[in-house]
Amino acid sequence: MAQNEIIEVSATSNDRKTNRRVLVASMSIQKVWINIYQGVDPAMIEKFIELVKDLTLNNNVQATQAVKLLSRVFYSENNLRYKTATEKKAQRRKLVKPLLDAFYNFIEGIAYPMHRLKDAVKNALKLKDRVYQIFEIGELPLSNNSVEQSIRPSTIIRKNSLFAKSTAGAEANAIFYTIVQTAKLNHLNVFKYLKLIFEAYTRSQNLDLEAYLPWNPTIQQICGK
Repeated sequence: MAQNEIIEVSATSNDRKTNRRVLVASMSIQKVWINIYQGVDPAMIEKFIELVKDLTLNNNVQATQAVKLLSRVFYSENNLRYKTATEKKAQRRKLVKPLLDAFYNFIEGIAYPMHRLKDAVKNALKLKDRVYQIFEIGELPLSNNSVEQSIRPSTIIRKNSLFAKSTAGAEANAIFYTIVQTAKLNHLNVFKYLKLIFEAYTRSQNLDLEAYLPWNPTIQQICGK
């Protein structure tokens, strides 16, 4: 998400500070599940690729090498063979980690990077701890690009609707979008799933929530595509 999307204000709001807090609350909750599926921020890669495209920069050689090293990381990741998250983690540690180590060793060794290269290196180093989580949790994707793309429709709707008008509304939107996207990630028919949980909630407000989570086998059988 672009940072300026967080601070945009509604044309109908008379309280810019309040509206900003509402938008920040909405963005924070909507991105909870993004933080669960952390990985390489696409912006980290794009910063180096942009440098490579600009052939007039003196730092182009170093940026090109950085892109090559990152490409090897993704190539290795895409060719892993595994059946479980545990196997994936083991494969990553064996095949992907040496390549990612090489990338970070290279950019850490760049002496006095200048201008945009400096920004790209700084950003990559800032994200290092987050990226290395993939070697601890097999379920984490290497890149969160697909996750960010999946919430783009909700972002467009939020902007076209001129945003939420209250904190409660922002939280309601975020919760609804989170349920929908989680259902999609678990290959459910969203309409069937929402119909099921709404009907169940109208019958009783003391539900066994575990039984209605999208990855529950019974839910998968009833609402699966």
